Amino acid sequence: MRKWALLLSLFLTSSVFAGGPQFVSDSGVGSKWNTNTAITYHVESGTCGPYSNLQMLNKLSTLFARWTSLNEVDLTVTADTDELGQVGIDNYDSYYYVNAASSSSSLLTDGINPIIFDANGSITEELFGSDAVSTVIAKASLNGFSSDFSTVQDGQILINCECLYDPLDSPCFTNGNLDTVTWDEDQLDAAIITELGRFFNLGYSQNETSTFDSTITTEYTNFPLMFPLQFNPGTDPEPRQDDVVALARLYPSSTVVEDYCLVKGVLLNSSSETLSCIDVVATTGIASQTVSQVSGTLSAGTDSNSDGDIVDDGECDTNCGYFEFYLRSGLEYSIQIQEVGAAYIDDDAIGPCVNEQLDVNITSPELATITTSQCTAGTVIDLGSLQTGLSVSAGATATGSSSGGSTGGSGTASSSGLNPATCSLKKAAPSSYIEYLILFLMSFLLLMSRQFGFKVQK
Repeated sequence: MRKWALLLSLFLTSSVFAGGPQFVSDSGVGSKWNTNTAITYHVESGTCGPYSNLQMLNKLSTLFARWTSLNEVDLTVTADTDELGQVGIDNYDSYYYVNAASSSSSLLTDGINPIIFDANGSITEELFGSDAVSTVIAKASLNGFSSDFSTVQDGQILINCECLYDPLDSPCFTNGNLDTVTWDEDQLDAAIITELGRFFNLGYSQNETSTFDSTITTEYTNFPLMFPLQFNPGTDPEPRQDDVVALARLYPSSTVVEDYCLVKGVLLNSSSETLSCIDVVATTGIASQTVSQVSGTLSAGTDSNSDGDIVDDGECDTNCGYFEFYLRSGLEYSIQIQEVGAAYIDDDAIGPCVNEQLDVNITSPELATITTSQCTAGTVIDLGSLQTGLSVSAGATATGSSSGGSTGGSGTASSSGLNPATCSLKKAAPSSYIEYLILFLMSFLLLMSRQFGFKVQK
Protein backbone atom coordinates (compact mmCIF):
# COMPACT_ATOMS: atom_id res chain seq x y z
CA MET A 1 0.00 0.00 0.00
CA ARG A 2 1.34 3.37 -0.88
CA LYS A 3 1.08 6.81 0.56
CA TRP A 4 1.15 9.82 -1.68
CA ALA A 5 2.82 12.89 -0.37
CA LEU A 6 3.37 16.46 -1.33
CA LEU A 7 6.67 18.19 -0.73
CA LEU A 8 5.76 21.54 0.75
CA SER A 9 7.77 24.40 2.16
CA LEU A 10 5.65 23.96 5.28
CA PHE A 11 6.40 21.02 7.50
CA LEU A 12 3.65 18.44 7.96
CA THR A 13 3.72 14.92 9.24
CA SER A 14 1.91 12.27 7.31
CA SER A 15 -1.40 11.01 8.55
CA VAL A 16 -3.48 7.89 8.22
CA PHE A 17 -6.87 7.06 9.68
CA ALA A 18 -6.83 5.08 12.71
CA GLY A 19 -7.87 3.01 9.79
CA GLY A 20 -6.85 -0.12 11.62
CA PRO A 21 -4.33 -2.84 10.83
CA GLN A 22 -3.15 -3.82 7.38
CA PHE A 23 -3.79 -7.50 7.97
CA VAL A 24 -6.40 -9.30 10.01
CA SER A 25 -6.65 -12.85 11.29
CA ASP A 26 -9.27 -15.36 10.22
CA SER A 27 -11.22 -14.48 13.39
CA GLY A 28 -11.25 -10.73 12.65
CA VAL A 29 -8.45 -9.59 14.97
CA GLY A 30 -5.52 -7.51 13.82
CA SER A 31 -2.41 -9.55 13.05
CA LYS A 32 0.42 -8.72 15.44
CA TRP A 33 3.92 -9.67 16.42
CA ASN A 34 4.46 -11.99 19.37
CA THR A 35 5.37 -9.62 22.19
CA ASN A 36 6.40 -12.22 24.75
CA THR A 37 9.94 -11.39 23.67
CA ALA A 38 11.44 -8.38 21.94
CA ILE A 39 10.92 -8.15 18.19
CA THR A 40 14.33 -8.40 16.57
CA TYR A 41 15.17 -6.36 13.49
CA HIS A 42 18.33 -7.23 11.61
CA VAL A 43 20.39 -4.36 10.23
CA GLU A 44 22.96 -4.78 7.50
CA SER A 45 26.51 -3.45 7.94
CA GLY A 46 26.65 -1.08 4.97
CA THR A 47 26.32 2.69 4.83
CA CYS A 48 23.39 4.79 3.59
CA GLY A 49 24.36 7.78 1.46
CA PRO A 50 26.15 10.28 3.72
CA TYR A 51 25.25 8.32 6.86
CA SER A 52 27.58 5.76 8.38
CA ASN A 53 26.27 2.43 9.57
CA LEU A 54 26.49 3.61 13.18
CA GLN A 55 24.51 6.74 12.33
CA MET A 56 21.81 4.65 10.69
CA LEU A 57 21.71 2.27 13.66
CA ASN A 58 21.21 5.22 16.00
CA LYS A 59 18.57 6.70 13.70
CA LEU A 60 16.63 3.44 13.59
CA SER A 61 16.84 3.08 17.35
CA THR A 62 15.51 6.62 17.85
CA LEU A 63 12.67 6.25 15.37
CA PHE A 64 11.61 2.81 16.60
CA ALA A 65 11.43 4.33 20.09
CA ARG A 66 8.89 6.92 18.88
CA TRP A 67 6.47 4.00 18.62
CA THR A 68 7.63 1.64 21.38
CA SER A 69 7.97 4.33 24.09
CA LEU A 70 4.29 5.32 23.90
CA ASN A 71 2.63 4.89 27.30
CA GLU A 72 -0.36 3.20 25.67
CA VAL A 73 1.74 0.56 23.93
CA ASP A 74 3.44 -2.59 25.20
CA LEU A 75 6.05 -3.25 22.53
CA THR A 76 9.78 -3.93 22.64
CA VAL A 77 12.31 -4.18 19.82
CA THR A 78 15.98 -5.00 19.68
CA ALA A 79 18.60 -4.66 16.95
CA ASP A 80 20.80 -7.46 15.61
CA THR A 81 23.84 -6.17 13.74
CA ASP A 82 25.67 -9.47 13.25
CA GLU A 83 23.33 -11.55 11.09
CA LEU A 84 23.38 -9.90 7.67
CA GLY A 85 26.77 -8.37 6.95
CA GLN A 86 26.81 -6.03 3.96
CA VAL A 87 23.88 -6.43 1.58
CA GLY A 88 23.86 -5.44 -2.08
CA ILE A 89 22.33 -6.29 -5.44
CA ASP A 90 24.15 -9.65 -5.53
CA ASN A 91 22.84 -11.05 -2.26
CA TYR A 92 19.77 -9.09 -1.11
CA ASP A 93 17.40 -11.88 -2.18
CA SER A 94 19.02 -14.16 0.38
CA TYR A 95 17.23 -12.08 3.02
CA TYR A 96 14.54 -10.01 1.28
CA TYR A 97 11.32 -11.77 0.28
CA VAL A 98 10.12 -10.59 -3.14
CA ASN A 99 7.25 -12.93 -4.01
CA ALA A 100 6.35 -16.61 -4.14
CA ALA A 101 7.62 -16.96 -7.71
CA SER A 102 11.12 -15.68 -7.05
CA SER A 103 11.80 -16.20 -3.35
CA SER A 104 12.14 -19.20 -1.10
CA SER A 105 9.28 -19.64 1.33
CA SER A 106 11.90 -20.30 4.01
CA LEU A 107 12.49 -16.53 4.13
CA LEU A 108 9.06 -16.19 5.71
CA THR A 109 9.96 -18.35 8.68
CA ASP A 110 13.70 -17.78 9.13
CA GLY A 111 13.31 -15.34 12.02
CA ILE A 112 15.26 -12.64 10.15
CA ASN A 113 13.60 -9.26 9.66
CA PRO A 114 16.12 -7.43 7.46
CA ILE A 115 16.60 -3.68 7.20
CA ILE A 116 18.61 -3.12 4.03
CA PHE A 117 20.38 0.05 2.94
CA ASP A 118 20.28 0.20 -0.85
CA ALA A 119 23.45 2.25 -1.29
CA ASN A 120 23.16 3.00 -5.01
CA GLY A 121 19.50 2.31 -5.70
CA SER A 122 20.19 -0.87 -7.65
CA ILE A 123 17.95 -3.08 -5.48
CA THR A 124 15.16 -0.53 -5.63
CA GLU A 125 15.47 -0.38 -9.41
CA GLU A 126 15.42 -4.16 -9.77
CA LEU A 127 12.37 -4.53 -7.56
CA PHE A 128 10.29 -1.52 -8.57
CA GLY A 129 11.65 -0.19 -11.87
CA SER A 130 14.18 2.44 -12.95
CA ASP A 131 11.98 5.41 -12.04
CA ALA A 132 11.76 4.16 -8.48
CA VAL A 133 15.38 5.10 -7.83
CA SER A 134 14.34 8.75 -7.79
CA THR A 135 10.95 8.21 -6.15
CA VAL A 136 11.26 5.51 -3.47
CA ILE A 137 12.72 6.45 -0.11
CA ALA A 138 11.69 3.37 1.86
CA LYS A 139 9.37 0.39 1.70
CA ALA A 140 8.24 -1.89 4.49
CA SER A 141 6.28 -5.11 4.19
CA LEU A 142 4.95 -7.91 6.31
CA ASN A 143 5.31 -11.25 4.59
CA GLY A 144 5.19 -14.18 7.00
CA PHE A 145 2.19 -15.06 9.17
CA SER A 146 0.91 -17.95 11.25
CA SER A 147 -1.59 -20.21 9.52
CA ASP A 148 -4.58 -18.21 10.82
CA PHE A 149 -2.85 -14.85 10.28
CA SER A 150 -3.08 -13.99 13.98
CA THR A 151 0.69 -13.67 14.37
CA VAL A 152 3.18 -11.78 12.22
CA GLN A 153 6.30 -13.86 11.69
CA ASP A 154 8.32 -11.93 9.15
CA GLY A 155 8.85 -8.33 8.12
CA GLN A 156 11.39 -6.33 6.14
CA ILE A 157 12.36 -2.77 5.27
CA LEU A 158 14.28 -1.47 2.28
CA ILE A 159 15.80 2.04 2.44
CA ASN A 160 16.94 3.61 -0.83
CA CYS A 161 20.03 5.71 -0.03
CA GLU A 162 20.94 6.89 -3.53
CA CYS A 163 19.24 10.28 -3.53
CA LEU A 164 20.48 11.27 -0.09
CA TYR A 165 23.65 12.80 -1.52
CA ASP A 166 22.86 13.41 -5.20
CA PRO A 167 26.19 13.10 -7.05
CA LEU A 168 26.45 14.52 -10.55
CA ASP A 169 25.99 11.11 -12.13
CA SER A 170 23.06 10.25 -9.87
CA PRO A 171 19.87 8.83 -11.41
CA CYS A 172 17.95 11.02 -8.96
CA PHE A 173 16.07 13.36 -11.24
CA THR A 174 12.57 14.67 -11.75
CA ASN A 175 11.00 12.77 -14.60
CA GLY A 176 10.60 15.03 -17.60
CA ASN A 177 13.30 17.53 -16.75
CA LEU A 178 16.89 17.75 -15.61
CA ASP A 179 16.31 18.86 -12.03
CA THR A 180 18.05 16.55 -9.60
CA VAL A 181 16.35 15.31 -6.46
CA THR A 182 17.89 15.27 -3.03
CA TRP A 183 16.21 13.97 0.11
CA ASP A 184 17.13 15.67 3.35
CA GLU A 185 17.29 14.06 6.76
CA ASP A 186 13.80 15.19 7.77
CA GLN A 187 12.31 13.44 4.76
CA LEU A 188 14.37 10.33 5.45
CA ASP A 189 13.24 10.23 9.08
CA ALA A 190 9.59 10.75 8.13
CA ALA A 191 9.79 7.96 5.58
CA ILE A 192 11.37 5.55 8.02
CA ILE A 193 9.06 6.23 10.97
CA THR A 194 5.96 5.72 8.85
CA GLU A 195 7.34 2.49 7.44
CA LEU A 196 8.08 1.36 10.99
CA GLY A 197 4.37 1.82 11.60
CA ARG A 198 3.75 -0.49 8.65
CA PHE A 199 6.27 -2.91 10.14
CA PHE A 200 4.04 -3.10 13.23
CA ASN A 201 0.99 -3.72 10.97
CA LEU A 202 -0.56 -0.27 11.00
CA GLY A 203 -2.76 0.61 8.05
CA TYR A 204 -3.37 4.00 6.47
CA SER A 205 -5.73 6.65 7.85
CA GLN A 206 -7.29 9.77 6.36
CA ASN A 207 -7.93 11.38 9.74
CA GLU A 208 -8.02 15.20 9.68
CA THR A 209 -8.37 15.33 5.89
CA SER A 210 -11.06 17.97 6.35
CA THR A 211 -8.50 20.42 7.74
CA PHE A 212 -6.56 20.38 4.50
CA ASP A 213 -6.94 23.80 2.86
CA SER A 214 -5.83 25.55 -0.29
CA THR A 215 -4.19 28.47 1.47
CA ILE A 216 -1.49 26.26 3.02
CA THR A 217 -1.91 28.15 6.29
CA THR A 218 -3.19 25.34 8.46
CA GLU A 219 -0.77 23.83 10.93
CA TYR A 220 -0.94 20.16 10.04
CA THR A 221 0.47 18.96 13.32
CA ASN A 222 -2.57 16.78 13.99
CA PHE A 223 -2.29 14.62 10.90
CA PRO A 224 -1.34 11.06 11.87
CA LEU A 225 1.95 9.61 10.76
CA MET A 226 -0.06 7.04 8.86
CA PHE A 227 -1.92 9.53 6.63
CA PRO A 228 -1.76 8.60 2.92
CA LEU A 229 -0.47 12.11 2.12
CA GLN A 230 2.73 13.16 3.72
CA PHE A 231 4.12 16.63 3.69
CA ASN A 232 7.60 17.71 4.60
CA PRO A 233 7.35 16.90 8.30
CA GLY A 234 10.18 18.90 9.81
CA THR A 235 12.30 17.40 12.56
CA ASP A 236 11.38 14.75 15.09
CA PRO A 237 8.04 13.41 13.76
CA GLU A 238 5.91 11.95 16.56
CA PRO A 239 2.86 9.66 16.46
CA ARG A 240 -0.44 11.53 16.77
CA GLN A 241 -3.41 10.37 18.82
CA ASP A 242 -4.87 8.57 15.81
CA ASP A 243 -1.61 6.62 15.45
CA VAL A 244 -1.41 5.95 19.17
CA VAL A 245 -4.83 4.32 19.53
CA ALA A 246 -4.37 2.31 16.34
CA LEU A 247 -1.14 0.81 17.68
CA ALA A 248 -2.63 0.36 21.13
CA ARG A 249 -5.41 -1.82 19.70
CA LEU A 250 -2.69 -4.24 18.62
CA TYR A 251 -0.29 -3.91 21.56
CA PRO A 252 -2.15 -2.37 24.53
CA SER A 253 -0.41 -1.53 27.78
CA SER A 254 -2.03 -1.19 31.20
CA THR A 255 -2.24 2.57 30.58
CA VAL A 256 -5.00 1.96 28.04
CA VAL A 257 -7.21 0.36 30.68
CA GLU A 258 -6.42 3.18 33.10
CA ASP A 259 -7.00 6.10 30.73
CA TYR A 260 -9.27 5.01 27.85
CA CYS A 261 -12.69 3.68 27.04
CA LEU A 262 -13.33 1.39 24.07
CA VAL A 263 -16.12 2.31 21.66
CA LYS A 264 -17.45 -0.15 19.12
CA GLY A 265 -20.38 -0.53 16.78
CA VAL A 266 -21.64 -1.72 13.40
CA LEU A 267 -22.71 0.52 10.53
CA LEU A 268 -25.86 -0.33 8.57
CA ASN A 269 -27.10 1.05 5.27
CA SER A 270 -30.67 2.17 4.56
CA SER A 271 -31.67 -1.47 4.00
CA SER A 272 -30.26 -2.46 7.41
CA GLU A 273 -27.41 -4.39 5.81
CA THR A 274 -23.90 -4.10 7.23
CA LEU A 275 -21.96 -1.26 5.66
CA SER A 276 -18.20 -1.40 5.26
CA CYS A 277 -15.78 1.14 3.78
CA ILE A 278 -17.15 4.22 5.60
CA ASP A 279 -14.82 6.21 7.86
CA VAL A 280 -16.10 6.45 11.43
CA VAL A 281 -14.69 9.46 13.27
CA ALA A 282 -14.73 10.32 16.98
CA THR A 283 -14.10 14.02 17.52
CA THR A 284 -14.09 16.31 20.55
CA GLY A 285 -13.64 19.42 18.47
CA ILE A 286 -9.97 19.28 19.41
CA ALA A 287 -8.07 18.04 16.36
CA SER A 288 -5.29 16.46 18.41
CA GLN A 289 -7.80 14.09 20.04
CA THR A 290 -9.67 13.03 16.88
CA VAL A 291 -9.47 9.33 16.01
CA SER A 292 -11.17 7.14 13.45
CA GLN A 293 -11.48 3.73 11.88
CA VAL A 294 -12.97 2.57 8.59
CA SER A 295 -15.95 0.26 9.06
CA GLY A 296 -15.18 -3.30 8.07
CA THR A 297 -11.44 -2.86 8.53
CA LEU A 298 -11.43 -5.85 10.88
CA SER A 299 -13.56 -7.97 8.57
CA ALA A 300 -12.53 -11.44 7.46
CA GLY A 301 -13.95 -13.62 4.75
CA THR A 302 -13.28 -15.21 1.39
CA ASP A 303 -12.20 -13.33 -1.72
CA SER A 304 -14.26 -15.58 -3.96
CA ASN A 305 -13.75 -13.57 -7.14
CA SER A 306 -10.02 -12.93 -6.50
CA ASP A 307 -10.31 -9.17 -6.94
CA GLY A 308 -8.20 -8.32 -3.92
CA ASP A 309 -10.93 -7.48 -1.40
CA ILE A 310 -13.82 -9.11 0.45
CA VAL A 311 -16.45 -6.40 0.11
CA ASP A 312 -18.46 -8.02 -2.66
CA ASP A 313 -21.82 -9.52 -1.72
CA GLY A 314 -21.49 -12.72 0.28
CA GLU A 315 -17.71 -12.53 0.78
CA CYS A 316 -17.53 -11.03 4.27
CA ASP A 317 -18.00 -13.45 7.17
CA THR A 318 -16.75 -11.64 10.28
CA ASN A 319 -16.92 -8.04 11.54
CA CYS A 320 -18.73 -6.77 8.46
CA GLY A 321 -19.38 -3.05 8.94
CA TYR A 322 -17.72 -3.22 12.37
CA PHE A 323 -15.51 -0.48 13.87
CA GLU A 324 -13.77 0.08 17.19
CA PHE A 325 -11.36 2.56 18.71
CA TYR A 326 -9.98 3.73 22.03
CA LEU A 327 -11.02 7.16 23.28
CA ARG A 328 -9.31 9.08 26.03
CA SER A 329 -11.59 9.07 29.05
CA GLY A 330 -13.17 12.19 30.52
CA LEU A 331 -13.97 13.83 27.19
CA GLU A 332 -17.18 14.17 25.18
CA TYR A 333 -17.10 12.83 21.62
CA SER A 334 -19.27 13.15 18.56
CA ILE A 335 -19.31 9.95 16.51
CA GLN A 336 -19.56 10.88 12.84
CA ILE A 337 -19.13 9.30 9.43
CA GLN A 338 -17.42 10.45 6.26
CA GLU A 339 -16.53 8.97 2.90
CA VAL A 340 -13.13 7.46 2.32
CA GLY A 341 -11.27 9.38 -0.37
CA ALA A 342 -12.06 8.09 -3.84
CA ALA A 343 -8.41 7.70 -4.75
CA TYR A 344 -7.52 5.49 -1.80
CA ILE A 345 -7.71 2.23 -3.74
CA ASP A 346 -5.34 -0.36 -5.18
CA ASP A 347 -1.92 0.11 -3.58
CA ASP A 348 -3.25 3.17 -1.73
CA ALA A 349 -6.32 1.47 -0.27
CA ILE A 350 -7.65 2.52 3.12
CA GLY A 351 -9.85 -0.01 4.88
CA PRO A 352 -11.36 -3.05 3.19
CA CYS A 353 -12.37 -1.42 -0.14
CA VAL A 354 -9.57 -2.00 -2.62
CA ASN A 355 -11.03 -1.59 -6.11
CA GLU A 356 -13.14 1.52 -5.53
CA GLN A 357 -14.36 3.43 -2.52
CA LEU A 358 -18.08 3.98 -1.98
CA ASP A 359 -19.66 7.02 -3.59
CA VAL A 360 -22.25 8.13 -1.05
CA ASN A 361 -24.04 11.31 -0.09
CA ILE A 362 -23.67 11.83 3.63
CA THR A 363 -26.09 14.54 4.71
CA SER A 364 -26.27 13.69 8.42
CA PRO A 365 -22.76 12.76 9.53
CA GLU A 366 -23.38 12.54 13.30
CA LEU A 367 -24.51 9.14 14.52
CA ALA A 368 -24.06 9.29 18.30
CA THR A 369 -22.58 11.20 21.22
CA ILE A 370 -20.29 9.76 23.86
CA THR A 371 -20.55 11.78 27.08
CA THR A 372 -17.85 12.30 29.69
CA SER A 373 -19.80 10.12 32.13
CA GLN A 374 -19.97 7.31 29.58
CA CYS A 375 -16.31 7.31 28.56
CA THR A 376 -14.69 6.34 31.82
CA ALA A 377 -11.45 4.41 32.13
CA GLY A 378 -11.78 0.74 31.24
CA THR A 379 -15.40 1.03 30.02
CA VAL A 380 -16.53 -0.71 26.84
CA ILE A 381 -19.25 1.25 25.06
CA ASP A 382 -21.16 -0.83 22.53
CA LEU A 383 -23.17 1.44 20.25
CA GLY A 384 -24.75 -1.59 18.62
CA SER A 385 -26.05 -1.31 15.06
CA LEU A 386 -26.07 2.26 13.78
CA GLN A 387 -28.42 3.14 10.95
CA THR A 388 -26.66 5.52 8.56
CA GLY A 389 -29.53 5.92 6.11
CA LEU A 390 -27.06 5.59 3.24
CA SER A 391 -28.61 3.96 0.18
CA VAL A 392 -25.69 1.74 -0.68
CA SER A 393 -25.06 -1.93 -0.06
CA ALA A 394 -22.01 -3.37 1.56
CA GLY A 395 -19.62 -4.30 -1.19
CA ALA A 396 -21.14 -1.89 -3.72
CA THR A 397 -17.78 -1.20 -5.27
CA ALA A 398 -16.25 -1.59 -8.68
CA THR A 399 -14.96 -5.02 -9.59
CA GLY A 400 -11.93 -3.95 -11.57
CA SER A 401 -8.73 -5.79 -10.82
CA SER A 402 -6.46 -4.54 -8.08
CA SER A 403 -3.02 -3.31 -9.00
CA GLY A 404 -0.12 -5.65 -8.68
CA GLY A 405 1.10 -4.22 -5.40
CA SER A 406 -0.49 -4.46 -1.98
CA THR A 407 -3.78 -6.24 -1.49
CA GLY A 408 -4.81 -3.21 0.49
CA GLY A 409 -7.75 -4.31 2.58
CA SER A 410 -7.29 -5.80 6.01
CA GLY A 411 -8.68 -9.28 6.24
CA THR A 412 -8.21 -10.04 2.57
CA ALA A 413 -4.99 -11.93 2.94
CA SER A 414 -6.15 -14.07 5.82
CA SER A 415 -8.37 -16.40 3.85
CA SER A 416 -7.74 -15.66 0.21
CA GLY A 417 -4.05 -16.51 0.23
CA LEU A 418 -3.14 -13.17 -1.31
CA ASN A 419 0.49 -12.29 -0.80
CA PRO A 420 1.12 -9.35 1.52
CA ALA A 421 3.03 -6.73 -0.45
CA THR A 422 5.21 -3.72 0.09
CA CYS A 423 3.88 -0.38 1.11
CA SER A 424 5.33 3.03 0.51
CA LEU A 425 4.84 6.72 0.93
CA LYS A 426 5.07 8.99 -2.06
CA LYS A 427 5.78 12.66 -2.34
CA ALA A 428 5.04 14.81 -5.35
CA ALA A 429 7.42 17.52 -6.45
CA PRO A 430 6.82 21.12 -5.39
CA SER A 431 6.24 22.06 -9.02
CA SER A 432 3.21 19.77 -9.17
CA TYR A 433 1.80 20.80 -5.81
CA ILE A 434 -0.69 23.45 -6.91
CA GLU A 435 -2.25 21.28 -9.58
CA TYR A 436 -2.34 18.30 -7.23
CA LEU A 437 -3.90 20.27 -4.42
CA ILE A 438 -6.62 21.76 -6.61
CA LEU A 439 -7.54 18.31 -7.88
CA PHE A 440 -7.54 17.01 -4.33
CA LEU A 441 -9.84 19.72 -3.04
CA MET A 442 -12.20 19.69 -6.00
CA SER A 443 -12.73 16.00 -6.43
CA PHE A 444 -10.67 14.16 -3.84
CA LEU A 445 -9.32 12.11 -6.73
CA LEU A 446 -5.77 11.50 -5.75
CA LEU A 447 -5.49 9.04 -8.57
CA MET A 448 -4.36 12.00 -10.65
CA SER A 449 -1.18 12.01 -8.65
CA ARG A 450 -0.04 8.92 -10.50
CA GLN A 451 0.21 11.01 -13.63
CA PHE A 452 2.66 13.46 -12.12
CA GLY A 453 6.33 13.15 -12.84
CA PHE A 454 8.26 13.28 -9.61
CA LYS A 455 6.92 11.31 -6.69
CA VAL A 456 8.97 10.31 -3.70
CA GLN A 457 7.88 7.23 -1.86
CA LYS A 458 8.26 6.71 1.79
